[in-house]
Amino acid sequence: MNIGLFGGSFDPPHMGHVKLACAAIRHNGLDRTYILPAACSPFKEGAVSSDEDRLTLCALSFPASCSVSDYEIAKGGKSYTVETVRHFRDLYPTDRLFWIVGEDQLLIFNTWFRFEEILQTATLCAAVRKGSTKRETLETYADKHLRAFGEVRIMEFEPFEISASEIRRRVSAGEDIHGLVAPTAEEYILEKGLYRAI
Repeated sequence: MNIGLFGGSFDPPHMGHVKLACAAIRHNGLDRTYILPAACSPFKEGAVSSDEDRLTLCALSFPASCSVSDYEIAKGGKSYTVETVRHFRDLYPTDRLFWIVGEDQLLIFNTWFRFEEILQTATLCAAVRKGSTKRETLETYADKHLRAFGEVRIMEFEPFEISASEIRRRVSAGEDIHGLVAPTAEEYILEKGLYRAI
């Protein structure tokens, strides 16, 4: 099987995340994709909403072909990708793993902790805006810094321009977020009063 792994803060997961996951599934023929909310990303401050809320929001947001994993949250502490791919390699020793990232993360991937081992364990699948002139830059970067250690695939897709921080700001300001997150996630956010007091 082809197993996709998609990590992030997901605070909240938005339609940009969903479109990226769906594009990765189509592009790589993924049979199963795990959504992995981070306990505490090495690159970001702690989450605004609770672990339980983020897990629920992910379950409400991503398609049924995706499974939400609490592995990084249950493990606790900093979430290092190398530890996560080791875990899934142990679970799926004969299957092919794919780690899914956006173009911004690809361009700093050689700064990730033990990135060489990540690339030796999983195919890196990076998204770039369809028709973007950055495609050549990404390919050059991958050739220079990453492909000596493993496979890097760069896929084109139509992005959805929104950020989790902008969604949190809009909710806090009482502004509409319709269409920016999945309808069921929007309902949950409003019912639970998430992000109102940021």
